[in-house]
Amino acid sequence: GHYCITVRDGLVIDAADVMCPMKYVNHSCSPNAFVQVVGDGFIYRAKTPIQCGSEITIDYAHSAETEADLLPCKCGSKFCRGYPASKEFIKAIMRYK
Repeated sequence: GHYCITVRDGLVIDAADVMCPMKYVNHSCSPNAFVQVVGDGFIYRAKTPIQCGSEITIDYAHSAETEADLLPCKCGSKFCRGYPASKEFIKAIMRYK
C-alpha cells in the first residue's frame, strides 16, 4: 500500500511500519485533522472538534502526489475534489492524458 506522507521538504514518513498510526488515518477533502512535525516525528492536531468514535481524517493532497492519488475519492465531503490529490496536481496530470 501507499503509506508515505511528505510532512515538509526533505521529511517523508513511511507509515508501512506496523506500529505507525498514520496508516490508520484516511483522506478527506474536508479533514478534521492535520499533521504537525515534531522533531523527526509527527503528531495529529485537530482542525475541528472530533467527536468520540469519529474517524480522524487528513488531506492527502499535502503529501507527495503520484498517479495513485487520481483514484476516485469517496470521502463524501460536500467540498470533495473528486480525487485525493491537490487541484493543481489533478490539472497538471489531466493536461497530459
